Amino acid sequence: MKNKLIYKILALSALLLIILVSCEKETEKRKIDYEITRSVTGFSVNYLDKNGTLTKKDVEVNSAKDIWRYSFTAEPRSIVFVSASYKDINSSINVKIKVDGKVYKQASTRYDTTMYVTVSGVVPEI
Repeated sequence: MKNKLIYKILALSALLLIILVSCEKETEKRKIDYEITRSVTGFSVNYLDKNGTLTKKDVEVNSAKDIWRYSFTAEPRSIVFVSASYKDINSSINVKIKVDGKVYKQASTRYDTTMYVTVSGVVPEI
């Protein structure tokens, strides 16, 4: 009789554990886009990639209409970071972070080749 009671308690405990685990909210990843526009001749960009690794690239463009983009998915509460600078005094630059297609943060500068334009934040929860 004691064995049957112990088995019932173990079975009930296992069932409750399965229910609790299956009810756990799964976090949805968010689509992240880094975009840089308005540069006339090119720029240097530093950004955190999909693995959280800081990456540096020199980007050449043909006109201010060219768009540099890096896209990936990220968990909510992940850090996002993109920073760029340009050398041509007659240029400008606009740096954006989009989350699920909507502008999350952005910054820009014009005629200032001495500073990096930096945008960063934490991916918001849904």
